[in-house]
Amino acid sequence: MTKKKVLLVAENHDLASGFGTYAKNLLQRLHDSGKYELAEFGIYANISLGKNVPWKFYANAPEEDDPQDQKIYIIVILITSSVHGDSIRLS
Repeated sequence: MTKKKVLLVAENHDLASGFGTYAKNLLQRLHDSGKYELAEFGIYANISLGKNVPWKFYANAPEEDDPQDQKIYIIVILITSSVHGDSIRLS
């Protein structure tokens, strides 16, 4: 029998917020059941937060100590904003 796949898109499991706590508890319970193949898209998270969890982890924030990651992140924000007609002013 194949496991059902679950992707949780929420504030990351390590964030000290109500949603972060909810994500951590939900993911841990689902993992402990052994019934699911889990993945988390962690909002406000960089990839290093996913190194210590037993499920797949996808991040949406750059690594703080990686200038190349920071540069790519800024470019993506600028492209996304221009597509939506927003203007961003860099100081």
